[in-house]
Amino acid sequence: MVLKDDDPWASILASTVFTIRTTVHTTTHQHSPAQLEFERDSILNTHHKADWQLVKSRKQTLINKGNDRNNCSRLPHEYNIGHKMILKNVWKTKFN
Repeated sequence: MVLKDDDPWASILASTVFTIRTTVHTTTHQHSPAQLEFERDSILNTHHKADWQLVKSRKQTLINKGNDRNNCSRLPHEYNIGHKMILKNVWKTKFN
């Protein structure tokens, strides 16, 4: 990477964006965002066709695993009509 004296950020940002677009992510089943978006590999310039159903099912599987991991420590509770509960307002507004 060669930095220009007048605008060094142009090459830095271009290199950063290229890196992000060509990095493979586990959710996308070993495909980079550039491969999924442009149907071409950015480094080898070869045609690439993604299996979107596989990507979707893999993403949903990871979401389900994360939900199961977070929900396993929750205590079950049944709310019945007539029970009282305390509602806590966690949002700070100028009216509070």
